[in-house]
Order: sequence, then C-alpha cells, then structure tokens
Amino acid sequence: MQCPASGVYASRGSHRDGDILHGDIRHSRSGGSEPQNRSRPAPWRNRVQLGCSRVEHDESANRGCYHGGFWRPSSRRVMDGGDTVVLVERSFQGGHCGGLAGQRVGAATQRQHSALSTGFSQSDICKVKAISTTPRRSGRGCFAADSTAGTIRLRPAFAFTIIELLLAIGIFSMVLAAVYSTYSAILRASKAGIDVATDMQRSRIAARTIEDALVSAVMFASNPSLYAFIVDSSDEHTLLSFVARLPPSFPGSGCFGDQVVRRVTFAVENNREGGQQLILHQAPLLQTNIADTDQHTIVLARDVVTFMVEFAKQQSTGYEWTREWKQTNQLPRVVRFALAFGRPDRPDKPSQLTVRTVSIPSSAVPVDSQTIPGRGVPPTTLAPGTIQPGPQGQPGTQPPVALPPGQPGVPGQPRPRNRPDRGRGARARPEIAGGPRRSRTTEQSGFAIIIVLIVIVVLGILAGSFAFAMKVETRLAANAGNESELEWLGRSGVELARYVLGQSMNSPYTALNQIWAGGPGGPNETNSVLVNIKLEDNELGDGRFSVKIVDLERKFNLNSGLPEMEKRLIINRALTLMGVEAGDAETIQDSIFDWIDPDDKPHLNGTESDFYLGLTPPYVAKNGPIDDLAELLLIRGITPEIYWGPRAYGHRFRPVRSGNRFGPEPSGQSYPLGLVDFFTPLSNGRININTAPVHVLQLLPGIDPNVAENIIRARAGPDGVEGTEDDTPFLNVAGLNPAVVPGIIPEMVARYAVICSVQSSTFEVTVDAQIGNTRRTFVAIVRRNTPRDVPVLQFSWY
Repeated sequence: MQCPASGVYASRGSHRDGDILHGDIRHSRSGGSEPQNRSRPAPWRNRVQLGCSRVEHDESANRGCYHGGFWRPSSRRVMDGGDTVVLVERSFQGGHCGGLAGQRVGAATQRQHSALSTGFSQSDICKVKAISTTPRRSGRGCFAADSTAGTIRLRPAFAFTIIELLLAIGIFSMVLAAVYSTYSAILRASKAGIDVATDMQRSRIAARTIEDALVSAVMFASNPSLYAFIVDSSDEHTLLSFVARLPPSFPGSGCFGDQVVRRVTFAVENNREGGQQLILHQAPLLQTNIADTDQHTIVLARDVVTFMVEFAKQQSTGYEWTREWKQTNQLPRVVRFALAFGRPDRPDKPSQLTVRTVSIPSSAVPVDSQTIPGRGVPPTTLAPGTIQPGPQGQPGTQPPVALPPGQPGVPGQPRPRNRPDRGRGARARPEIAGGPRRSRTTEQSGFAIIIVLIVIVVLGILAGSFAFAMKVETRLAANAGNESELEWLGRSGVELARYVLGQSMNSPYTALNQIWAGGPGGPNETNSVLVNIKLEDNELGDGRFSVKIVDLERKFNLNSGLPEMEKRLIINRALTLMGVEAGDAETIQDSIFDWIDPDDKPHLNGTESDFYLGLTPPYVAKNGPIDDLAELLLIRGITPEIYWGPRAYGHRFRPVRSGNRFGPEPSGQSYPLGLVDFFTPLSNGRININTAPVHVLQLLPGIDPNVAENIIRARAGPDGVEGTEDDTPFLNVAGLNPAVVPGIIPEMVARYAVICSVQSSTFEVTVDAQIGNTRRTFVAIVRRNTPRDVPVLQFSWY
C-alpha cells in the first residue's frame, strides 16, 4: 500500500488478538516510502496534528498511514475518534516508533497493534492506546489536545445533539415570539397614543402660534398703510391679517433673518384631499414678489372645521363680543378665537375645539414717539393692495378682502468560539485518566444564559424606548404648561416697570441714580413707595423674574425732525467713531435719507427702489420713518458688522441673504461699535445728557472725547461712579457750561437746548422670566406720558 505524504508506518508478520508484532517502520514526506537513517526524531512526529485524526490500517499487511491527523483502516472499517480518548506516551533517543492499540468493548474483543523501529535504537518505543467504548461505522472525530512534558492527551470535544439544538431553538423562538408579540402590542398602543398626541399637539401649536402673533402685534400711526389690522368675517371662516414683531421661535423665522417685523395672515384654505386647513402666510412689509411669499406658507392645522375670531368692543353697557373690526388703524385690546377640528369623513361633527382669549398689550405708536412733537412726518404713499385708513380713532375703509403687498390669496459581541470540550455531532463524555468530570447540566447551561441575556437586552431596549418617549412627552407637556405662565410672568415684570416709571415721573430730571435705573433713588424717591420695591429676583408663584429698564433717549432718534444737514453730520460722526471708511460712510448716509424721504429721487451716493427691486428677494424703499431699527439692514451699504458692531457674529439674529432669505452678506470686518449703540427709531427726539453714554455724547456738535468724559464726570459726583447716592445730574441743559464742564463751547449751549434734554419718556423694559429650567426674555417699549398713563408700545420676546 502506498501511503500519502503525511507519514507512514508499516509492520510485517502475522498476528492474532493479544499478540505484539514486531517489524520495520518507514516514513515518507513526499508520497513514497523512504527509510530514515538519522538519529533525530522523524519529521512526521513533529507534524502530528492533535485535532481531527484517522489511521489507514491494512490488517493483512499490517500497514498504517498517518494522514495529517486521520486514522482510516484499509479495510474501510472506520474508527471514529469523536468518542475516543487517545493517550500518547513518547520517549525518543533517535528514530521514531509508533503503535496502535484498539479496544472494542461492544464486541467484547481487544486488539493491540504496535510497530517498533528497526535500524535504530530498540528502546525508542512509542505507545499509542486507543480505547473505544462505542462502535462507530462512519464519520470522523475531532480531538482536543492537552500537551504536557512527555505526554500529549487528546480529549474529546463535546456538543449538543441535533435534538438538543432544535429544542433550544424552539424555546428561543417561543421567547422571541412572546417578546415580539408584546413589542407589537406596545407599538400599536404607542402609535394610537402618538396619533392622539400629534392631533393635540398640532392644535396646541396652531393655537399657540395665533396667540404669539397677537400678543406681539404692532401698529405705527406714522405708517398706517403698512400696519393695517385687517379682518374679513364675511365667510364662515375668519381671515385675520396684521403686523407683528415676531419672536425667533415663531414658525418660519429662520427665512427672514433680523426682519422680525412681518405681516402675518391666518386663513382657512382647501387642501388637495378635499378638506380644509389653517394656513399661515408671512411676508416682510416691503416685499412685492408674491411668488416668493408663497414659499413662506406654513400649514398650521388640517381638518379644520371652524376658525372664528371675535373682538371685545366697548359699548355703553360694557363690553360685548363682535366678529367685525373696522378700526384698521388701531389694535384691539382683547381678541377671542375658536379653532375646531373634525374628521374628513365627519366634517359636520367637530372632534376637538380650542378657544383662547388673548389680551394684546401693545397700542398704536403715536407720531410724536418717532419725531420731535409738532414737526410731523412726511406723507407716505399707499402700497398696492392695502386700504385707506381713517383718521386716528376713526374706522378705515376696508374692501371685502384687502391684503397687504406681497400677501398671497388664501423628517455586537463576536460569535463565541467552540468550547474545547465539545465536538461536532458528539455527546459529552467524561474524561478518562483521572481528569475532572463535567456534568451535563453545566455544559448545557450556555444556551439558557444566552436566551436570558437576549430577553434582558430586548426588554431593556423596549423599556428604554418607552422611557425616552415618556420623557419627551413629559417635557413637551411641561413646556406647554410653562409657556402661558412665562408669558404672564413677563407681563407682570412689564407692569411692575410701568408702575415704577409712573411713580418716578415726579422728578424734574431723569438720571441713572433713580430707582427705575437700579440706583438708590433720587431726593424725591427716598420717602416714596418705591423704596421697598426691587426690580431683580422677584418671586411670583412657581417662577421668578428680573426687570431691567433702559431709557431710549440716551440714543439719537433717526426719525428726528432736525434739518437734513444736521442729521447728516450726526450720522457721519457715528460712522467715523465706528471706523467705517469715508466712501462707505457717504453711501450709507445717502441711502438712509433715500429710505426715509417721501420722494423717489436718489441722493448722489444713495439709491431708491430701483436698486432694491433688483435684489433677491425684491423689495421697495420705504419712503417713510423707520419703525424698527432692524430696517437698517435692508438699506444699501449696511452690513451686519456695521449694524451690530462687535456683537455681529455672536448675535442670535444674524441675518443671511441666500435664495429667498433676507439680509445682507457679512463683510468680514469688525467694528468697536455698531449702529445699534448710537441710534433708535423711538424716542422724544432729544438726547438725555444725564443718561447718554460717552460715545453718544460725542455725536453732539463741538464735543470731542475729552469733553464727553468731562460730562460723565460732572454728573457722576465726587466718587466718579454713576448710579450712586452722590450723583449730581444736570437739572437742565443750561448746566452744560464751561464752569461745570471744561471744554464746552459757550456758543454751542443754545444749540444743545434744541438737540438735548434732561428727561426721558421712552423706555425699553427687559424681563427675564424663569420657571424651573425654562427661561424666556421679554422686551417691551413703554411711553411715559403721566404717572397714570404709561402705555406699552411694543411687546415681544426671544
């Protein structure tokens, strides 16, 4: 018999059971027989594979071939090593030897077969004992080896049978089916709950959006054609359109940059499915392209059955609700709206009804809050599609459906390795030769652990998902509940500011040492009711709020009625202090005057509507007073850096201009001050020398930085710190004389009396409200007329 290349042994002679046969042994590594005449161990000994093995054995020729770890008798009677333990004992002085001893318990026979080396030392004996307790007729087994010095022990590898595997798979399938069934039930219940929550959330968002818009509504008497409050109740659904100073959280605010003053329209329109939906349209005041406005349309709610708006109108017998509002140049005080939803198949039966009552804090901004009293403002031309408002306090003329310009029609572990005591297709068997015994319970507990771990992981994932969903829902519900409370905290802060400002009006001047400004109080306030009132860290219910009041007369009013040449010098001085280049400053100055003046004739370096109509999106020059300072960002030459100064890149309302978005591109330059530090659109038109900062004082003619610092030192008192008890505010503008303020030009004092004052009447109130971890900042503009008349001109938040 020719043996393969793995290795060969052969023994010659006849034998019977129990005999020990002697003969020669040959080895070949290349397929043939090749005697070994070296004293070193044969190469095959070093190549013994202690994994799967079989021996070819020819009983007649007593030849056996070692095939890389497989034993296969020539008579094709296969000894399966899967349930066989082989013990190999070797001692080598030269050459090699091999032997086989087989035992077959089932047939009650015993056979030993060995071969001793010839041509080498007779003491080189290799004994191989193979004991088989279970006869096998087919297959091959895998041996696990444990090698020690002089001894190699091959242990059987144990594994589950097919029945055991099927049983484990069945148990796992049942557990998995139970988990899947539970998970499916949870998903169905969650989906039903999410659908209900979504409907509730959508209705809440729709109602909250209308509330936010109404609360932040604004009206300017100087530009009534742009700020008309339009109501069309001729249809079953009300159409509501007005102008508001919207917060950044308002839907769609990201498309408008710093243009927070926009016209909003709420209307019910038909959708493609045949139902009705509540639509929100937004547009800047000066936009003319209706196609671009359509891109800012948002669907607030679907399946709308009713949208009705009512207004509280004062009658001789009290207040009554009415659906009509004809005073288009006034803001209503109280508005009530009803929003009902129904199913598409049952539109006649509302399934949900939301009714909200909103108190509008703002009133129309009077003309004298934008310009010096008595000077008036230039007339403005009506934009296409708007109405002709009536006189102040009188109804305006409103067509059946009147819309402002640009307003449209109506988202593992790696697989574990096989254990050394498990073999394919074999049953676990105790180890012989005194080795430790393994119980079947211990060896078969792996699947149970895996199943338990899988169940725990799946249940953990389900519990985590459910907990996260509940956390989100709880947070949404908490935020929804806090929104109204935060709003009323903000309103409470504004009311407190109004009261403090009204009580502070008894003083002949307005200064930083008074209580409204956070000071200890002037001479007229030390014994007043304001002594025990604090503006910061006030607790109310579950929340707290702080109030900060700043007067707007500390800045220069761009709508001032001063001659154009004098205003040009002031604007140029501000741009120079900011560090704007002379060429850019000329363009900015002329463009500002072209924006304000009523004609369409551009200045030398300015521009009118023809330039702005070529932008994307297009808009027109206002040709009227500036209502919101952010309008400056629409004027040619004014970049965010020039407008905001050092706050340009950190400001949350940073404007952009891309596609249909509004605002100029950033220039990349930086300035120590911005236009917001110098100017305001709302004030009495005069600069208060008791509150103006040093850079605003330098806008006055004849005042350089040294003189401005001298003014600050003169009003700060002996300690040189403003807002303390020893402050010495100016009692009148005549106090600006060389005796009090070194460097003042006496000839300019008379001019200062026209530009400056020592009192303020317009204030910006900032209220920081907090409930738990929820915060909101409210900003209101109030006008102090008398101690009991301090109206709110604007109210917004961010």
